[in-house]
Amino acid sequence: MWSRAHAPIPLVDPAKLQFCIQNGLNVLLEGKHGVGKTTLVRQAFATAGLNLLVFSGATMDPWVDFVGVPRPIKRKDGKTVLELIRRPELVDDQVDAIFIDEFNRAPSKVRNAALELLQFHSVNGHRFNRLRAIWAAINPAKDEYEAEQLDPAQLDRFHVRIDVPYRPCPAYFIKEFGSAGRAALEWWDNQTAEAQRKVSPRRLEYAVRIALMKGPVRDVLPGEANVRKFLQMIDEGPVFDRLKRLLDSGDKKGAEELLLDPETGPQALHHVLGSPAACVFFLPLLGQERIMSLLPDMKVLDTVVKYSDSVPEFRNAVIGCLRLGDQNPLSRQTAALVKNHKIRIESDSQPILVSVSDELLDDEIAKMDPYGRVVGGT
Repeated sequence: MWSRAHAPIPLVDPAKLQFCIQNGLNVLLEGKHGVGKTTLVRQAFATAGLNLLVFSGATMDPWVDFVGVPRPIKRKDGKTVLELIRRPELVDDQVDAIFIDEFNRAPSKVRNAALELLQFHSVNGHRFNRLRAIWAAINPAKDEYEAEQLDPAQLDRFHVRIDVPYRPCPAYFIKEFGSAGRAALEWWDNQTAEAQRKVSPRRLEYAVRIALMKGPVRDVLPGEANVRKFLQMIDEGPVFDRLKRLLDSGDKKGAEELLLDPETGPQALHHVLGSPAACVFFLPLLGQERIMSLLPDMKVLDTVVKYSDSVPEFRNAVIGCLRLGDQNPLSRQTAALVKNHKIRIESDSQPILVSVSDELLDDEIAKMDPYGRVVGGT
């Protein structure tokens, strides 16, 4: 099946997150900047219908946020004592879960106060009865991050540790931006490692939003990134969509230009090779030598042999493979498929090579949709 390079899938399995929530597990998410860790957590608890209290670890204060701010009060007996004033959400026991973002940027006093909270759901012995779990997110404590390594005691308080991959979330980008989101995902995948390091998923989101507003995208993306190609893909759509339009319209000239483009060609070919129907339309445009180079892929070889009666370029490629001789593995595989698909090779002498005709599709291929699925018929 000709499938999209980016199905709308999340970075972390939602079922895994819901399991942790429903079972009251403390979770630590680790990932680089801009991958959407906070969004993941907010959405997960919103889906569960639970009240989440969110803190930014870098700005937390253990007294104000956890322990409570002391104030003197006079008792009826005239003695002055200290009373702790806590956040209203905690006093009224309204919180189902607490999430501390940038946990390893929090002051050590905050992380120490969180130890009791993580294990016993209490601070200085005061228990929060409704509280089910504590979640936190951290950046890797290495490379360019000004973040501290959590000590073993802190790490051990979390039941589950989840690594969030450093890449844009397909589910989010496709839901938020549609075709432009798919184009952005495809563009990011084709950037160098250095460019990807500098274009975080968050920065990629900035670029898409500003591009759709016709704003100065060159001031958003770094010089290492191919900004011109980004703007072109946002404007024209992802390669998959362009291939589908070309296939639906039968535009061979446009298809050839797309396949031969050094920037888009490899990605386009990756899509094409997933579908027999797409192979029948696009591969003849590459020429026999290029077709031959693709035949070690058994799926491609099977398609080429199967439709060699209908596509002259495929038939020429099959004959070329058979001429490699019985000792050649590709030749033997081709011969086996020729027999399996009952293809007749009229002569093993020098064949008459013919040009591709306007009528390429046989009855079976004509029943295929652009995704390689058979439609209609009985």
